[in-house]
Amino acid sequence: MWSILEPGVGGVEVDDGEIRWWTFAGGRINTTLRYALAETGPDWKVLPNNFFVRIVHEDLDRAAFNDALETLRERSFWDDERRWAGVAEALPNYRLSKFQALMSRWVVREVVADYLLDIEGTWEWLVRATQGMVGNLRPSEEL
Repeated sequence: MWSILEPGVGGVEVDDGEIRWWTFAGGRINTTLRYALAETGPDWKVLPNNFFVRIVHEDLDRAAFNDALETLRERSFWDDERRWAGVAEALPNYRLSKFQALMSRWVVREVVADYLLDIEGTWEWLVRATQGMVGNLRPSEEL
């Protein structure tokens, strides 16, 4: 098992084919990370909750995770409107309002995306939280 714990950052646990990234960032940021990570590793199964993001794939290792973090730290990744429009299109059809049936489809997508995702907040959190973390995953000491 590989792991790293940093004050204020949470931690990363790496097992064979699975990574648990303890972000403690909350539901909207972790959900946004889910879709962002899925864009970097399209075959990855990414499962978020309020405390961590779990990534599963048979070939997943710390190098692939580090590569994904490097990609996510690039501002251009988050500024790609086409990417996020595709993500918004793929979001589940949540019912947020009794008036939703009267809205244009693009309005519904935008409202659902704004409700579920926080693109700007996630990027800001990610840059702050991963500073010095990328490339520094190391084997945990045996107790």
